[in-house]
Amino acid sequence: MMKIELEDRKDIVIIHLQGDLDVFTVDTLINKFEELKYDYKNIVFNFAEVNFIDSIGIENIIKLFQENPNHNYLINNLNSEVEELFNILNLKELLGSSTFVKKLEERKIN
Repeated sequence: MMKIELEDRKDIVIIHLQGDLDVFTVDTLINKFEELKYDYKNIVFNFAEVNFIDSIGIENIIKLFQENPNHNYLINNLNSEVEELFNILNLKELLGSSTFVKKLEERKIN
C-alpha cells in the first residue's frame, strides 16, 4: 500500500511517499502527479518513508521526469537501500545529480 501526503509551500508541492513503490502501488503516485502537475512547476518527492521500490516504480519515476520536462524536481530523504539501488542503476546520472538531496534545505528548487 502506498500512502501519499501533500505539503503545499506556495509554488512548491512536496509529495510525501509512505510505503512500497511497486507494481501494485505506482498508479497511486502517477494519478496524484497527474492531478498536481498543472498547479505546480516545482515538485519534491520525499522518499523518507519508502522502504522498497521495484523496477516498475523506478521506470515510472523516470517517465514522470522525462515526460514532464517543464517541471523542476527534487528527490530527497532516500534511505540507504533505495539510494543504493538508485546508484546501481545510475539514476543520479540519468536524472541529474542535483535532483537528489539528503534534506530539502540543502538546495533551493527553481
